[in-house]
Amino acid sequence: VRRHHFLTVFLLALALRSGLAVVTEISPLMPEYYFTDARYADEMASDVLAAWKEGRSFVPPVSPAKRLHALALASLYSVTGFHPVAAKLANALLGAGAVLGFAGLAASVFGPRSALLAAGLMSVWPSHAFMTSQNFKDGPVMLCAFASLWALLAAMTSKGRLRSVLPAATGAACL
Repeated sequence: VRRHHFLTVFLLALALRSGLAVVTEISPLMPEYYFTDARYADEMASDVLAAWKEGRSFVPPVSPAKRLHALALASLYSVTGFHPVAAKLANALLGAGAVLGFAGLAASVFGPRSALLAAGLMSVWPSHAFMTSQNFKDGPVMLCAFASLWALLAAMTSKGRLRSVLPAATGAACL
């Protein structure tokens, strides 16, 4: 199994998720914002953007995770304009990255052939493709989770102290 096989799986996952992001933006498969709290996150991001335009800082009075979500979304919208499809496309990229992270983790444990098969199936799994093509939730969380586990595994199997500390620190930062 070569690296380009994993790149092909990544590109397949990205194409499927990006396509779903565009389709759900043009013709929603479910009622608007039915399955996420994306409207609430968009409203918080809009409030943050409005404050930034006035030259003041605004941090929504919500939990740290929702605050981070609102600030990340506002940062994205400050570059792309207020277009929810931009968030969906960013999430599609992160969801495809999660498939690649899963492949790396699986390759470390089960070998490259099994990892390629598992990642290929994950890239086309309907619920995974759908949920990781939507607004800023599943894609980043799964990418961080798989990257953290991969880093932890690398730290556990490393021979040198520095070589084990760096992946562990990276994994901890992701978590």
